[in-house]
Order: sequence, then structure tokens, then C-alpha cells
Amino acid sequence: MNYKKMFCTVLLSAALSLQVSAYTVTHVAEAPQWQIDWSYNQERPDWQEPSASSYMNFSVILVTLEEELQPYASNDDLLALFVGDELRGMSGPALDMSTGETDNKHFVVKAYGDESGGDMIDVTLKYYNAQLRQVFSRSTTITYDPDEVLGIEEDFIPNFTLGSAKYPVVKTIDVADILASAGITPAEGDIAAAFVGDECRGVSQLSMVNGQSSMDNGQWSTVNLQCSMINENETVILKYYDAARHRVFTFDGSLTGDANGDGTVDVADIATVISVMAHGSAGDSPASADVNGDGTVDVPDIASIISIMAGTPTSPSEQVSNTRPLTISVTEKPFINPDASASRGTSSVRKAAITTASTLSEFRMDYTYGTTPSHGYRTAKKDGDGKWKSGGEGWPDPDATVNWYAHNGYANGNIQNAPFYLTDDADKKPYLSFTVNNDVAKQKDLLVATATGTWDSTDGNLSFTFDHACSALCFYMKKAKNISDYTLTVTGVQLCNVVNEGNYFFNTASWVPGTTTDNYSIFSGSATLGDTDYTIMDNSDKPYLIVIPQTLTAWSGSGSPANAYLELSCTISKEGYEGFTGTAYIPFGATLEKGTQYDVKVNIGKNSLYNASGNKIIQP
Repeated sequence: MNYKKMFCTVLLSAALSLQVSAYTVTHVAEAPQWQIDWSYNQERPDWQEPSASSYMNFSVILVTLEEELQPYASNDDLLALFVGDELRGMSGPALDMSTGETDNKHFVVKAYGDESGGDMIDVTLKYYNAQLRQVFSRSTTITYDPDEVLGIEEDFIPNFTLGSAKYPVVKTIDVADILASAGITPAEGDIAAAFVGDECRGVSQLSMVNGQSSMDNGQWSTVNLQCSMINENETVILKYYDAARHRVFTFDGSLTGDANGDGTVDVADIATVISVMAHGSAGDSPASADVNGDGTVDVPDIASIISIMAGTPTSPSEQVSNTRPLTISVTEKPFINPDASASRGTSSVRKAAITTASTLSEFRMDYTYGTTPSHGYRTAKKDGDGKWKSGGEGWPDPDATVNWYAHNGYANGNIQNAPFYLTDDADKKPYLSFTVNNDVAKQKDLLVATATGTWDSTDGNLSFTFDHACSALCFYMKKAKNISDYTLTVTGVQLCNVVNEGNYFFNTASWVPGTTTDNYSIFSGSATLGDTDYTIMDNSDKPYLIVIPQTLTAWSGSGSPANAYLELSCTISKEGYEGFTGTAYIPFGATLEKGTQYDVKVNIGKNSLYNASGNKIIQP
């Protein structure tokens, strides 16, 4: 018996047809936090556990709470199974046997009964959520089987949100058709929501499943957004958040500037406003003639219509077609190398590993404007001709001075761990919180750039000159002359106790390093060092180690290794010398500046190598 499929097809919601002739668009700084308010003040049920001795047998059911309710789940929740009015089983949240902790999203219920295998019985599952103070219920007919454990082979996830006490009517909206009519292409991270007035009645977020777009469990071609309603006569509005462009489309049949309600903004709308001004009424609702929303119908409304017809936005919340264009140009300042004369050695070939603007396929442009300030972002991508574009997104506010902060730290999801923030103080300083990847082979440079201006002063063109915000180190090693008669073979090198995270502030172009540290493996393999040429210590095509700019205080060489040091896995041998195989430590100190790459030449002599106790391995 496939319990899940049987149970979830009991209540079928009717289709809800939205008559959408037009829409409005609002620019937003962050993704909206739309969610249904399920709170419904119901007392905790006085359900009593049935007596096992009163029944001949039982079946076990494993229930998984649906995703929408999981954030509200707690240890005080209850799940009960009824046959008619008779309680046949109940349970609190299950225990996770691997941790011993309560797992609030799972329930294991013993369903007692006198029925024989194969009997058909009507059952109702009731779920009490303590935080929402609401009882959700679902009913169906099942084939009772005392020997079967239900929900093991396939999760049993009853859709409790259907038919709840608060919203007894559930209908669906064909989101795909509405978006197609507006020429909107869905993308990952987009959100669709159903509203009745200002109250959210249903939410669904687009995600990628096996490389295909889907809205929750439905493919975009057939997706149905569920809308919970008090009655069938409620007026439903669809809102759609476009994550890539930071815009909310509101499909409610209205269009800014469409005073006569014919679906277009033209001269006829000006005539409607004039008629309302002269007579106080029009063929359509006078409210639609109040284009600028100031509570009166007057000459400024005519000016707003003319502005919309001309394609000049009157506020940041105008239609997409009225957003001024944005173009992007990119250059870059190279890394400074204070010691470009370092020998590359004879046994290794140095390969480039520095990220440059020319190697980027996209980057993010956060922006702020206003005193609050408003915050949003654009994503710059290269087109087929190698030109930078922002996917059709325009200037966020054509009348405001906009501060732009470009970086490759956060785009297309999470390229690397460097999200953009504003400080909590009055100045709202913009910064990136950056953590260096522990895996040197996966490290990326942090590129940053800023620009400021209005659309008019820049003609909509953003010109970014990227700086390297981090430091880059490339290590070379050789033997000093005083141990030229020793054989020194290195099989591994780590740089230890380096601060691995910090905040980069755009307004001062400076770092505030954090406090956590990490060790970085910069070489593994086998290299026997000479005493003439330096040997590059790199792993494959990653010769550079990317680090937060900071001052490294070298270990003193006394006691156990502390502060900053190099850790070498090595073998040291010489005729007449007992030899050494193990881990050696070299104190390492440096002041590392942003935008600078360092060729670090380590000349290893008798006084350089220490063991874990702080004693010199090769005695002078």
C-alpha cells in the first residue's frame, strides 16, 4: 500500500483563475519575507493515549511533517490518529536515535485496532502545533494492515495546510501562464505569493531540481501555487519576486498611469484625468486617475502620465520599461610585486594563479542610495561579445546619487564566502565579510571597486577599476651555504597561525582582520633543495597563497611553536650525522599589504630549523 500517494490526493483544490490585464513593478533591496500566518487560537487538545489492551493489534506509522510547518514545530506538538471519534493512537515528536535529541519534524504513531488485514477504514490524522496554537487535520480511507509499517519505504507527508480551521478553502493559481503573459522568465531564487489584501495566503519558491526549474514540487509548465482562503469570494492578488533583478511584480489588474483602465498608458489617460478634474467623475474609478497617489486628482497626475509615456520614471517603483539603462566598463590595477627579481629556480615552472578582471565571467554590484539607505544589487555578466551587461536591469533610482560597490565575492549564489553588509551604526558603512578558503587550490582573489554618481552625471555608465583586496604569497626555498653538505628533502610545507577572516570596508579601502586563524598547505610532494637556486614551493598550478592583509608575528623559537611559523615535513641527512625525519619549524614574520604579491625566499640554515620543543635540529 502506498500510503503517501493515497493520503495526499484526498482533498483536491479547485483552480483559481486570475484576470490579469496589467501589473506594476516595485524595486526592493532584499527578498521579501512572505509567509502565511497560521496562528489560530485553539487550546491544547486533551487527547488521551488509548489502552493497548483494548485492541487486538496495531500498525506503526512514521509521519514526516510538511516543510511549511517545520519552522513552527516544537517538543510540545502532538499527532493523533482517529477512526471516527475514537482515538486510536497518538505521539509526540520522535527521538533521533543517533543523537538522542527530539526530532520535531517526525512522529511515530501506533495505530491500534480490531480490524483484520484488508479491512477498509476511514481515518483522520490531527496535528496540534503548540506555537501556532492550531489543530490541523486530514482524512482519508485506508486499507488496514497490522503487519505493515507505513512511511518507511516512502515518507508519509500529509499536507495539513489544506482544509485548515483558519482557511477552509484552498484554490490554485497557474503561475506559469501569468508569467508567460508578462514575458517573465522564471529563475532560481524567485518567489511567488498569493495575497488577499495585505495578508499572505500562499508562498512558493523556485529552486533547481536535477538541473530543471521547479516551483516546490511542480515543474514550471504545470506549477500551481496554492492559495488558502476564508471563502471563495475573496479577491486574490499574485505577487512575484524576481531575485536576479530585485523586483516585485504585482499582478492585480492595475497599471500605474492607466487612468481609464484600458491596459495602456496613453493620451486617453490624460483625458480621463482632465475629466475627473472638471467633473469629479469618469467612466472608470476616479481612484485610478490619482496617478501619483497623493490623494488628489490634479495637474501633477497629468505630468506623471506624460513622464511615464516618455519613458522617464517618476520614482524607483515605476514599471520595468521605464527604468533607465545601465552600461558597465571594467579595468583593473595589477598586483604590486616588490620583489619581482626572485629566481624561479631550475626544477619548477611557475604558473599564473591570480584572478584578474579578464578571467571573471560575472561579478556583483551592490548599491546604496538615500539616507536610510536603500540597498540592492545588480549582477554583471559578459555577453557573447565579451561586453559587460546587467541582464537588462537599469539604474536603481535615476534621481538619487547611487553608491556602487563591485566585487567578485558574492554573485550567482555564493561564489566565495564574502557577503556584502552595512554596519549597524548611523553611517551604515558598507563592507564585505571575507573568509579565505582553507583549500589553497580553491582560493580566489577578492577583487573590489567603487563608483558613485547619478544616472545623468554618468549617462548610466558604471566604470569600475578593480583592486586586489588581498595579499598573495609565493614561497621559494633553498639551503644556506652553512648546510650545503647536508641533504635536505622537503615533502610538505604549511604556513601556520594566519588570520583567515576579516571585514573589508569600502569607504576606507582597508581591512579589519578577525581573530580566528588557520593553517595553509602550500606544498606537498618531494623537493630536494639546492644551495644556489631557489625552488618554488607550489602545488600544481596554484603557486600563490591568498591571505587577509595582516601583520604576522614570528614565533620566537622558544618553547612550543606559537604565533606564525612555517611547518616543514622533511628529511635531513649527512654522512656522520644521525639524521632527522619528521616535522621542522621555521619562525615566520611579515607585514602583508593589500594588493601586493610577495615572492618569499626562505634561506634555510643551521639556525633556521627547530623541533616541536623549540630546540635547533642542526646544532651550530
